[in-house]
Amino acid sequence: MGAGDVKLMAAIGSIVGWANWLGIFLITALLGGLLAIILLLGRGKLRSSLWNVGFLIQRLGTLQAPTRGRSWASRAQNR
Repeated sequence: MGAGDVKLMAAIGSIVGWANWLGIFLITALLGGLLAIILLLGRGKLRSSLWNVGFLIQRLGTLQAPTRGRSWASRAQNR
């Protein structure tokens, strides 16, 4: 059915109430990001991943398609 994260947050919100839900959501998002960084460090891909994020932000900030000029992204988009 998809959107499992949305369903989980709806269930948590129904249990703890909307006032506490925001705090739980923020803590969950921060812990998820921290875990992602730890995994990237362990795999030796932190530097390239941060470069990719910076590239995406830069391209989107100038209202350009992030995949333009990147041959690997163009191939992935055509599949």
